[in-house]
Amino acid sequence: MTPAIPPQTTQDTIQFRFHCKQLDEAQTRLLAEQLIDQAQAAGTHEVHLDFSEVESLSPCCLMQLMVLSRRLQADGKTLCLRNVQPDVYATLLANKVTNLFHLTFAA
Repeated sequence: MTPAIPPQTTQDTIQFRFHCKQLDEAQTRLLAEQLIDQAQAAGTHEVHLDFSEVESLSPCCLMQLMVLSRRLQADGKTLCLRNVQPDVYATLLANKVTNLFHLTFAA
């Protein structure tokens, strides 16, 4: 099972929506390269990851998000984490990485 629904693309953004409660190491390693490849192929300026269903992040996932953000920034792209749940935000905050991402919070 893949944890992400196929991306939706607009002129300036590509959006991935995760449909799992926890992103773990196996899922994250597979997704990281796919996200980079698809973002580059789409030619968009922003990559949006919809975390509305994600309740927690593994340490590996956090590391992969950091690497993804830096790789996208090197290509002039922005990584946006959308609909971030409170526990996911707490993990980002505790690890002092909130400045790497544009964040929007779950309603």
